[in-house]
Amino acid sequence: MSATPHIEIDIIELGSRGDGIGYYNGLTVFVPYTIPGDRVLVCIDEHKSDRLSGKFLQLLNASSIRVESVCRHFGKCGGCGLQHLDDVVYKKWKHELLINALHRIGFYENVVMPMISVVPGNRRRAIFTFQRQNFKVLIGFYARASNQIIDIIECQLFDKSLIDLLEPLRALLIKLINNELRGRVIVTATEFGLDVIIEGEAQLNLSNRNLLTIFAEDTNLARLSWRWSISKIIELIIHRCDVLVNFSGIMVDLPPGAFLQPSIEGERILVSLIINATGSVDAIADLFAGCGSFTFPLANNKVFVHAVDKNVSAIMALKSAAKHNNVSRVSVECRDLSRRPLLFNELKYFNAVVLDPPRIGAVKQVEQLIKTDISLIVVVSCNPVTFARDAKILVDGGYNLTYATPIDQFPWSYHLEIVAIFER
Repeated sequence: MSATPHIEIDIIELGSRGDGIGYYNGLTVFVPYTIPGDRVLVCIDEHKSDRLSGKFLQLLNASSIRVESVCRHFGKCGGCGLQHLDDVVYKKWKHELLINALHRIGFYENVVMPMISVVPGNRRRAIFTFQRQNFKVLIGFYARASNQIIDIIECQLFDKSLIDLLEPLRALLIKLINNELRGRVIVTATEFGLDVIIEGEAQLNLSNRNLLTIFAEDTNLARLSWRWSISKIIELIIHRCDVLVNFSGIMVDLPPGAFLQPSIEGERILVSLIINATGSVDAIADLFAGCGSFTFPLANNKVFVHAVDKNVSAIMALKSAAKHNNVSRVSVECRDLSRRPLLFNELKYFNAVVLDPPRIGAVKQVEQLIKTDISLIVVVSCNPVTFARDAKILVDGGYNLTYATPIDQFPWSYHLEIVAIFER
């Protein structure tokens, strides 16, 4: 293969991560940014025993389902992989990600509902990477499978307020950081302004702190913090106004860097599906609860909710909001459920569970759930593969997968949100 690194192949299908798939000399070839029907010139950059990976060099013949991408950075920035795919075909492929994940664990019943799509341009949280190179600062996202930063000036995924911050950030960082230093900027849109954390190493002397304060005021930030990339300690620079998020009418004071659903629209869809499923229960364990994005809507629905999460600042923000708003139907517990799940005898007080684990899933917690008499489990997942694994444990343990709804909160990518209902 080393003698012929450049090959021409026809792309036959899309893989589960959105790469085009073709075949060469009996080997499967994965090629990013290609789609079925394309004929392409490819440079092979990885050769394993059963497959090849290639870099897309030239489009020789375009597929009939290929469309113009909506972003000038597409094909360079690694954030989106499928802007060039016809929308109808894209939605069908993404819907089938969940179907195929369930098929792989032997689940062939027709339980997957139609996919709900979130409109692009509404993402309220971004993590940008930056690096100073001589007299300029690059801010953006990594190229695919690379540590190269693609300097962006637009993005179709995010709320405009996040993208508008990039130029002022470049002007600030050029004054603060040394050449070749890398870091990150975490930006979250809240009710009264942007919450920003700059992460990196810099000399924050009096002059630089003054620059940060002026930047926060000029850009009307709600809060600006600095997180040291080595120690991970967060230092508040300036807190200009309340940093609040609205969970079904309950205002929660958002801790710096706390997890939120990517968009308000997506969060509302998830909440609606959860409320519809749990309408007849009166005591729910909300596991991996975060700051309460599901806790408070459930409590507003006349349900007692026990919220559990390992993040101390998130769970304390949830507790404080419940107290401040006189929400008596909420209790909280700080606990790492991935290492120390709620045991079956601790779950006997609840007749339903809402489970929203990270991408790795919740094997240990699911193994405890199948030992209980709980009649309803609602699983919220952002990973079809780990969801299918956990679903098999539940089904083998006596639960029925009633239905699963895929939600596309991450347009033009292989990431997929799922809300699934398990009953017995």
